[in-house]
Amino acid sequence: MIIKYLHSYIILPTIFYVTFTAINISNICVIAIFILLIKIAYIDYKTYIIPNKALIILFIPCIIYQLTKTPYTSIGEIILGVLFISIIFLPVYFFSDSLGGGDIKLCYCLGFWLSYPAIVLTINLAFIFGLLTAVYLLLANKYQRNLRIPFAPFLTLAALIIYFSYNYLHYFIFL
Repeated sequence: MIIKYLHSYIILPTIFYVTFTAINISNICVIAIFILLIKIAYIDYKTYIIPNKALIILFIPCIIYQLTKTPYTSIGEIILGVLFISIIFLPVYFFSDSLGGGDIKLCYCLGFWLSYPAIVLTINLAFIFGLLTAVYLLLANKYQRNLRIPFAPFLTLAALIIYFSYNYLHYFIFL
């Protein structure tokens, strides 16, 4: 039900974002990333599959964003973000069946977009959202042994929250 109305919650803030910021290539890439993330989250919610084509299309504005944004992100921060995702998710992917390959590829796209410190916060926040959903399903007696919960909506929500609030969170976390 929430996913059905999610476009209206994203379109309005995007319009305000465009209205009150300068229109340049990096901001256009951010809007494209938002729209693609919402689309990927919706597809994952409905089908439990994240298409590779959608991830490749998402990766293109992520690359352009990193090349055109100011202040520039160092290549070391991008490498640390990708390395963090590899250390956390690859063992989970190879040794358990709890996370799909599309979710990991989506994390790589987000890691390239948000870079090192922000991707750590994004993944932690996404896991918290997933945990809260699982606890709710347990308490509502809707939990089943084979229940699958799509992870892309949580990653999308966490990425959007961290993108807009990272400067404030960074100030409070790294005092």
